Amino acid sequence: MNILFICHRFPYPPNKGEKIRSYNQIKHLAKDHAIHLVCLSDEFINPDHVSRLRNFCSSIEIVLRRKWVNKLCAAMALFRFIPFSVAYFRSRKLQKKVFQKLESQNFQRIIVSSSSMAEYVRLLTNIPKMIDFMDVDSAKWACYADAHSFPLSWIFHEESVRLERYEIELGETFDSSIFVSEREASLFKGKVKEASVSVISNGVDLEYFRSEICDISESQLPNLVFLGAMDYFPNVDAVKYFCRDIFPIIRNELPHAKFFIVGRNPTSQVRALGRQQNITVTGSVSDIRPYLAKAMVTVVPLRIAGGIQNKVLESLASGIPVVCTPKAIQGTFIAGENGVLVTENSKEFAKQVLTLIGNAALRKEFSLQGRAYVEKFHRWDYWNTKFADLMKRVK
Repeated sequence: MNILFICHRFPYPPNKGEKIRSYNQIKHLAKDHAIHLVCLSDEFINPDHVSRLRNFCSSIEIVLRRKWVNKLCAAMALFRFIPFSVAYFRSRKLQKKVFQKLESQNFQRIIVSSSSMAEYVRLLTNIPKMIDFMDVDSAKWACYADAHSFPLSWIFHEESVRLERYEIELGETFDSSIFVSEREASLFKGKVKEASVSVISNGVDLEYFRSEICDISESQLPNLVFLGAMDYFPNVDAVKYFCRDIFPIIRNELPHAKFFIVGRNPTSQVRALGRQQNITVTGSVSDIRPYLAKAMVTVVPLRIAGGIQNKVLESLASGIPVVCTPKAIQGTFIAGENGVLVTENSKEFAKQVLTLIGNAALRKEFSLQGRAYVEKFHRWDYWNTKFADLMKRVK
């Protein structure tokens, strides 16, 4: 098949949630199909990265547009009553490239990654269309509204209302709607009764994130790590909460404990945390595995979350135990002994971290459990095969 694949960010390197998912989908589909990628980017793309993706794509069209232009477009949407996120990613230049592709190629399928990019082909009816929502983003914006004060609370609430209306329309006009978890799919089906809804979960690169199980020396430093894009509000909120309410309890028991916040684009609030004792903010790193290798525990104290947390999967695949809030695993199949301890109480969270730090045998047991869990439930080949099979059935 000839497939038109539209996404809102260039999916390489696969170092961010939606980029990881799109990259693995493209890589798998390219084995049997011709992929024509069209995407928007708000940052310079390394030519080597484009070359890497050309191994899987028959053609690549990228439209570069500065972030301030995107933000201006989103602001102008206030008076047009469309979702701000749709306006943010709306580009006449990209629309022209999509039309050119449709005129020059005979496509059998169209795949759209995220609701923000659906507008480019929303009205098209002669080619089967799939949309990978991943999460119900309108619900996420509602949570943002609850977590902020006016005027941001009003803006986020307005986006939630507009986006929910738009998501319902997309569910009725696209031939297949895909979500990353049963929870997200159920939430969507409660709004769009007639939509064709499927669940395609996330995998993890089991070769890249390898678990090196060994006896952990009692002299190993009690390092804790948090992974994620540090300009993403739920991640910012999580590390602020951890540093304020949880880490002081841990350091009271273990003064030499260290906390590493690893991820790109830290906000000023996150950078300020790095001025506190025993807290390191790394910014962007080329490889997160060295930080995982030095960590005793990954902490994921998310208070706002949806879908699948790749930081959890990557930690478990690396053999690192995880202590997290319930929201951090609500999109997974984790239950019982899977290398994870779960609580939403800050004191209990600190206690669970301290328990793991102080018990090398327990950490090793959790390490084995976590690796076994991702090997069973989060193999990319399994989920991408389901994705490809779904694509063939869509009409």
